[in-house]
Amino acid sequence: MKQIIIFLRQLLSNLHKFYENYKKNDWFKLFIIIQLRNSDHIRDFKNLDTEMSKDRMASYLNNKWYYGYDSIFFIFSRLPVFWFIMP
Repeated sequence: MKQIIIFLRQLLSNLHKFYENYKKNDWFKLFIIIQLRNSDHIRDFKNLDTEMSKDRMASYLNNKWYYGYDSIFFIFSRLPVFWFIMP
């Protein structure tokens, strides 16, 4: 499986809790987390909608951007712990 690049804004406490929980369960190292505030990393991703990603979690997989619930769906689909709740 390919790695997913996830952009998180550090100020959102719910996303930070989510990050801490998934980090414990990422056995296969399928995720790369990038803080949205780090402008050096953001420059490498030209098509990132920074305004939308400030309000929603952004992720990058297979040359395509996903925001909000779509990001969460792809994250859950890659963590075996959460497979029992996926449709």
